[in-house]
Amino acid sequence: MSKSRGNVVDPWSVIRQHGADAVRWYLFTATPPGSDRRFSATLVGEAVRRFLLILWNTYNFFLTYAVLDGFDPTKAPNPGPRTVLDRWLLSELHDLVEGVTDLLERYDPTAAARRIEGFVDLLSTWYVRRSRRRFWKTQSDEDKLSAFHTLYTCLETLSRLLAPFTPFLAEALYQNLVRSVDPHAPLSVHLASWPVPDPSWRDPTLQRATKVALTVVRLGRSARSKAGIRTRMPLEALLVKLPSLQEESALRLLAEEVREELNVKRLEVVANEETFLSYTVRARRDLLGARYGPRAEDAVHALGVLPTRQVVEAVKAGKPLTAGEFTILPEEVDLVPQDHPGYSAVVEGGYAVAVTTTLTPDLHQEGLARELVHRLQDLRRKAGLEVEDRIYLWVEAPAHFQPVLERWGAYIAGETLALRLEMGAPPPGATTLEATLDGLKVRAGFQKAPESA
Repeated sequence: MSKSRGNVVDPWSVIRQHGADAVRWYLFTATPPGSDRRFSATLVGEAVRRFLLILWNTYNFFLTYAVLDGFDPTKAPNPGPRTVLDRWLLSELHDLVEGVTDLLERYDPTAAARRIEGFVDLLSTWYVRRSRRRFWKTQSDEDKLSAFHTLYTCLETLSRLLAPFTPFLAEALYQNLVRSVDPHAPLSVHLASWPVPDPSWRDPTLQRATKVALTVVRLGRSARSKAGIRTRMPLEALLVKLPSLQEESALRLLAEEVREELNVKRLEVVANEETFLSYTVRARRDLLGARYGPRAEDAVHALGVLPTRQVVEAVKAGKPLTAGEFTILPEEVDLVPQDHPGYSAVVEGGYAVAVTTTLTPDLHQEGLARELVHRLQDLRRKAGLEVEDRIYLWVEAPAHFQPVLERWGAYIAGETLALRLEMGAPPPGATTLEATLDGLKVRAGFQKAPESA
């Protein structure tokens, strides 16, 4: 950078805009110390959105329900047997503490910080997402208590792991999570002991199973996106072909979680992907030309004579093909997947994942109900309602939408915390929305119910 050329970034302006912790986190995670790196307010802002904001939102989620339920980690009884989701997260936390400690002892803060960032992403996008209903429940039970304890343990541990990287954020988390409930705890996170991994939390089998489940969910979302079908619209089936029997047994362990996350009625593991797609064989002329020169087109023709199934099986197995006098290497052939009618599929590595795309009237009605719930929950937030606030709800819709309300009215009321759902125009003074759901114009509104209701 050169001041005379005007390409110097004033660090104080970036700190004023994003905070010192944001600058520190970007510098730790961008490149290893001593390496060249780009620096700008925009890049620091990306670090805020990619990590700090996600962590803070997760902390706020915990805080909202902890305050609402009066959860005190120093007084709440220890939970009973933890759920699969809780055991997975604690196993990941064990590996995180062990990994970050090792990396810092080897003077590799960049890799250590990236490990923390990866854990927080899993914490937010999988654990909290999958656990929301456990925190929403009005009754207190062992499952809800286990969720509170597990999330608290992770956030408290993160406050100490983050102390060398983001000292101000770590201190804020520590003071509210620890010092506020335990006056005998060290005065500062920077005086607290470094986390120690707990071997009793380790469950590598569950970690491997969750990794498989996350891959299937990611590919399933891609298949939905490819078909232009939003996740709130339920589908009949998810079909999955996995690389090996190990992955199959792993997926079966978390099949229900995958099914719910992708909003499908059933999940089916298939032996091969021929049910939902076929392959077109395409020769890599650039690679064949490099090996065979002017005879490359003869090699392409020889490959085209071979049965498609033979080529597909050989390429998948990573074996060379004999095509006449030519030897064709697997990397010299592209397999182009083509979806069968009624399916949307995505192939990656040894995984092939497909969703059915035919929408029955029942599926369509459920999807409309879910979409209405989504719009109403967004309206609740914009209206400033508290998480626990109850409402009276009205929905005005054309005749074609009435079957949705008749069949899914209880679901809509339950998800939006409506004490009463009436079909008809909202009264004057109600908070309202107007939406077009698959071509049907719907007007809905609510009023906050009195606390005594």
